[in-house]
Amino acid sequence: MKQLLITLLFLSVTHALWSQETERKSTSILFDPPVENRWELGATARTLLSYQTYQNTRYKYDDKFLGLGLGIYADYKVNNVWSLRWEAGVDANLGLTPYLSFQTHHRFANRWRIYAGAGTLFNTNAQTLVQRDRYGRVIVNPYLQFGLQYDLSKRWRIDLRYQQNLFDYQRATFSNNLRKEGEVGTLSLGTSFRF
Repeated sequence: MKQLLITLLFLSVTHALWSQETERKSTSILFDPPVENRWELGATARTLLSYQTYQNTRYKYDDKFLGLGLGIYADYKVNNVWSLRWEAGVDANLGLTPYLSFQTHHRFANRWRIYAGAGTLFNTNAQTLVQRDRYGRVIVNPYLQFGLQYDLSKRWRIDLRYQQNLFDYQRATFSNNLRKEGEVGTLSLGTSFRF
């Protein structure tokens, strides 16, 4: 699954870099003349369905969680088909989990966009930033994501997103009876509103 996500992210970035503007048929996206309204700010709200595998010395089972996510974003429009997004917010599915993400969006039709990105979740139960604590937890949990957006109007969008954590949420240690909480995969459906 990680190889698939990395491949999709690479292909999305490569395609966005080589895409042409539809209006002027330009082959250069790096030296476009200045365009007004390159920046836009907005807010997002999502419903989350997450799944995770738990494993102990004697058993293994899958669990599913429902939750909500709220965030704010800033978009930078590079040209007519390619934009960059920075997003920050809080997900409430495995407790309150703040996140930061960076995405690249590609408009492939009048109202449709695909995107891929990377970010990090912050595990507020952990005690150390990048080295696992005695319970096998770490604060910084990177993830990859890809999704599809549909523009309902100039201000409203619908967003379908899949997100896969790259690290185990909690590794097995002697202190936590060899319990392991696996990677978290999240499917979300949400809306975003542009200010």
